[in-house]
Amino acid sequence: MIKEPYDIIFYYPQHFNRNKKGENPFFLPLINICKSKDINYLIIEEPDNKTLFPRNKEAIKFDLYFYIILILRKIIPLSFFKNSEKKEQCIGSIIRKITLFKFKAKTIITLSNAMGGFWRGYNVKAKIIDYQHGIINKNQPGFFSDGNIPLHIIENNKEVAVWGKGFYDVFFQNKNYYNKKVHILGYSQFIQCKEKNIQYENKIIFSLQFVPEYGIKLKKEMKNEIQKILEDIKSFPNKEKPNIFFMNHPRNNNIQDLNDIIKKYKFASILPHNELAYKENYLLHLTFYSTTTFEMALKGIPTYFLSSKNILDNKIFLKDYKYPINQNTSFKELVSIYQKDKKTRRLHGDLVKKWSSHYFQPLNQNIFLKLLNN
Repeated sequence: MIKEPYDIIFYYPQHFNRNKKGENPFFLPLINICKSKDINYLIIEEPDNKTLFPRNKEAIKFDLYFYIILILRKIIPLSFFKNSEKKEQCIGSIIRKITLFKFKAKTIITLSNAMGGFWRGYNVKAKIIDYQHGIINKNQPGFFSDGNIPLHIIENNKEVAVWGKGFYDVFFQNKNYYNKKVHILGYSQFIQCKEKNIQYENKIIFSLQFVPEYGIKLKKEMKNEIQKILEDIKSFPNKEKPNIFFMNHPRNNNIQDLNDIIKKYKFASILPHNELAYKENYLLHLTFYSTTTFEMALKGIPTYFLSSKNILDNKIFLKDYKYPINQNTSFKELVSIYQKDKKTRRLHGDLVKKWSSHYFQPLNQNIFLKLLNN
């Protein structure tokens, strides 16, 4: 006998567990809404043996089925199907029979476009929504392909939930597909600082972006840029010298050792847990192109973007997102201005708060409940 379907399944890869408890910060507030409203939900976690983050104790471990899916991908010829997504849908229907349809659901919400074809094959009539987890621009391969819609989106009739109006607008370069399929759900960790005249400390936070897929050349280039910044800070008089705190990318997985830098520059350190990054009132945020730019802006902390020959992605912020703080000033000059001119620092803090509110909006419970009402 087939059970009644779940109202919603949350499906995501393990590396989205972003704290020591194994909790997924993107889904946790949505799960809490389900609990408070007595909504029938299921959390399913895709294994990732490359991550250092623990498993979610509340999630169903999808390991066995995931490895069966990998085997089926290898042994079933693509030539039997119109395209790769049709093959994925076929695999989904096979697993549906193997599992006796125990993952039947009205709505599937995913992160990182995970397993869209599989879930469409498993739940033919379900609403499948991908929830934004990082920055999205007009060239994002997960949602756009040379002005067209990627195969994995259109073949699986996928929808999108975004953090705010700014990202919502990005999708309307292709109204033909995304019209009525993009929803402003809001940002699960939205906390905008509304205090004025905050005393900012002489501290700088640096959001690093060393991730496994980057090659040795790119990582070396990033490290060189970091050392240039540290040399700039070293040249400040002792009373003005800011402390700098490095925050690793959530998928760093210990691939880049910065201990040599920390030993050389006594004013530099690495935050042991990334959640500590948001508890201080920093003078400035540094990055190449991290999403943390938005999160710092919510607190009124401006960002200075670094770039080099092969690191140019900050253009997304400057050109696509119209970041409001002029980047023509050198890093050292900007720090000096902020240290000595509190009025300019407050003005820039207010500017980035206003800018970020266009892209980050509070999580909207009513929109979430509406998405579940198929």
